[in-house]
Order: sequence, then C-alpha cells, then structure tokens
Amino acid sequence: ATRGPYEFYNAIFIDTSVSPGTIVTRNFQFYYKSSAVFRWLENFEGYGTTTGISIQKSNTTDTTFTILNKLTNPSADVFEGNKCMYFVVDNDRRIAQFESVAQFPLPKSGAPVYLEMDYKCTDAFEVGVYSGSSYWFVIGLNSSETWNKIYIRLSDGVSNLPGNCGWYVRSFKNNSAPTSEYWIDNLKIISY
Repeated sequence: ATRGPYEFYNAIFIDTSVSPGTIVTRNFQFYYKSSAVFRWLENFEGYGTTTGISIQKSNTTDTTFTILNKLTNPSADVFEGNKCMYFVVDNDRRIAQFESVAQFPLPKSGAPVYLEMDYKCTDAFEVGVYSGSSYWFVIGLNSSETWNKIYIRLSDGVSNLPGNCGWYVRSFKNNSAPTSEYWIDNLKIISY
C-alpha cells in the first residue's frame, strides 16, 4: 500500500493494444538514470580477495557474520553471483548488528537517498542509518522464506543525522525458534 515509483530508474513506456483473452509477455530491462550516483556498492564478491568487503561488526553485537561462497560450498543459498552475507542469532548470541565500514557524504534536506538490498530471513530485522555514534531506525523487515529485493528510502534518517552517514542492520533474538537466520546481498546506496 505504500509503494511508489522508484525514481532512479528510467521510465518504460508501453504502447500496446491487447485483445480480450490474450496474454502479452514482455521481458523488461531496467536502466538507471544517468544522474543516479552510487555512493556505496557491496555484493560481497570481494571477500577473500585483496579488495575485501565494506561491512563490519558494530560495537553492540555479540555475534559475527560469515560470507557464504558457492565456489567452496555449491549448496550455499546465494541470491546472485557467488557470495552473500549470512548471520545467525540464537539463545547464546542474541544481538546481531553490522554496519558499513565507511560513512558517506549523502544529500540532506529530504533529497532522495535509497538503499537497494536483496534479503532473505527467518525472523524480523531492522535497517537504518548511522552517523558517528547516532543511529536512526528506518524500517523493520519481516521474515521471508524467499529472496526479496527492496528499495528503502533513507532520506529522513540521513537528513536528521549530522555529517556523513552509513548503513546498519540489526536483529535481536525475540522468538521461540532455536535460531534465526539472515542472508543479505547486493547492497547499494543511491542518490543524485
């Protein structure tokens, strides 16, 4: 009910007449506007190489993440490419919080700033932005048995925090299941 057009993609215009009872199939390709600026990209493919990855543990976490790799584990549940981030919370490790290593100069005053992310999870988690030691909750995501792509508007959090901002994800053990699992891939922070 809250979906709106995603402004960083070029519009697709369709001029088609369809007869009743027919099915029309289209293979769409989406392209970013040339004015879109990719402030941060993390697809975890650099893990284990000299380029590394740009995610770290927060000071408040009592768990760690791992990078699943289809090259070494062909059954790894990865959305795209060969690698993704994976973490678990359980009764011994109840808090998971991870954040971008860097903070980025993002536009303020309500200018459009979005996070694109693919995720899959067995329990709810939150996504937000941080600046220094200040954190701003943006959205809570519910469990999903299948991979989802989501476009999260970060503008309010970015505009209300001073200075440069980064991304964070947080989960607390709050259900009766023995473990809660989370997979994340293809992170992008985009603005103009």
